[in-house]
Amino acid sequence: MTGATIQSILDPELERRRLEFEERKWAEQARLEADKIQLKKENMRLHMETYDSPASLFKRYGDALRGTLGRMPTDAADLPAFFENAERLFHEIKAPETFWAQLLLPYLSDKARALVSKMDQTLASSYKDVKATILREYKMTPLAYYNRHQSATKQGDETHVMFVNRLNTLLEYYIASRRVVSFNMLISLFVADHVKPMLPADCLDHVLTVENTLDHGWVPHEKLAEVIYAYIANHTPQMSRSAAVNSTLTKATHHQKN
Repeated sequence: MTGATIQSILDPELERRRLEFEERKWAEQARLEADKIQLKKENMRLHMETYDSPASLFKRYGDALRGTLGRMPTDAADLPAFFENAERLFHEIKAPETFWAQLLLPYLSDKARALVSKMDQTLASSYKDVKATILREYKMTPLAYYNRHQSATKQGDETHVMFVNRLNTLLEYYIASRRVVSFNMLISLFVADHVKPMLPADCLDHVLTVENTLDHGWVPHEKLAEVIYAYIANHTPQMSRSAAVNSTLTKATHHQKN
């Protein structure tokens, strides 16, 4: 037993002071430890906030795209495949759609970037609006998609896999641009597309005029037959019109007998 301990036992006031000192020392150490833990928690919170900030997320998604998404093609016919590939990559890296327009911007041509810069800020932040604006600027209308698909041939630097995918993309964009939402509509569209090239020029012009008044931009095949019949009936001489009507009635009667 040390002299200090003996003295503290003999002197109660000294012992009380010693115990208070020990308590303060342990309390201070406990406070310091608590402060360290709190500081670590705060640093972790700030790190997570920074990690999940829009700027940080955009950088991570942008880095993930680098080297995988090619630059926007100059040929308008290749635009559907470009957008299709971009959307596939966006899904693969799990980028929210709110980032898509910004992520796409570095890969656009100078002309397309200038076009986007002139858009309303709200629209320019929407991938769908940016995409629609670019396709519209490059004259990618439903008819353009259809003609591109019908006239597409395999390029020398294309594999058959690439060629088939390009055909598929063009057809998908054409069907989407015609707002087809069911199998019956798809069949009707294909039938109508098959009939229209066979029409006389004046009749076709009339059909196209009718189509321009419709929201979907095309006439279903049954309605198309009615439009064609009405036009021919009103633009055929009387004798030819009677013959056409008689021919129709004859075919209808023959069909009923069978």
